[in-house]
Amino acid sequence: MKRDRKLSKSTDVPAALICLNCDHSIEPTKQVRFFCSEACKDEAKFVRYFRRCNRDGRLEQPDVQEAIEMRFAHIMAGGYNARVRRISPSLRAAVIERDRGLCRTCGQPGTDIDHIAGDSSDMENLQLLCKSCHNKKTKGQIMEISPEDERYTQHMEKAQGLYIRCESRLPRRLCDDDEQWPQQYKRVMTGWRKSRSPNS
Repeated sequence: MKRDRKLSKSTDVPAALICLNCDHSIEPTKQVRFFCSEACKDEAKFVRYFRRCNRDGRLEQPDVQEAIEMRFAHIMAGGYNARVRRISPSLRAAVIERDRGLCRTCGQPGTDIDHIAGDSSDMENLQLLCKSCHNKKTKGQIMEISPEDERYTQHMEKAQGLYIRCESRLPRRLCDDDEQWPQQYKRVMTGWRKSRSPNS
């Protein structure tokens, strides 16, 4: 708790390569990394999104609540690797043309490119869906963990920890600050670069 108060003042730069989301060490690389994994990066991004929506009043909007539910479900399932699933503009255009701009499920105008199964970006594994059908498909794939599951306790502790960070009056971590994160990012980047400099 003492550490949380210290971080909420946004005054300290970590001296070592420590994940800003989970405090695990980060393997040194040529590029400075703030998170030990894409999953930790997603968790921090989720917390900032929740806090931003809460601060500006959007948290009560149905579409925002649905977006939060989707993001939270992806995090609890181990993360959503957007980099792997990213497709080129030309491939997106090809899918839209093939599906004639219509959602494959309901026939309404399509907006989202969906991976049918897994991460493959082959044309056969891509389809055009409207936002509603895309969200419905995602929700249908969410599986709740029962108390009998050996992962249940760890799962619940993680969920509770995230929502404590989301609803805390002050940011509990540097990466939770939805207002100051761009500035914090630059400041921590500068601090880490100096700490790794041969002349420091």
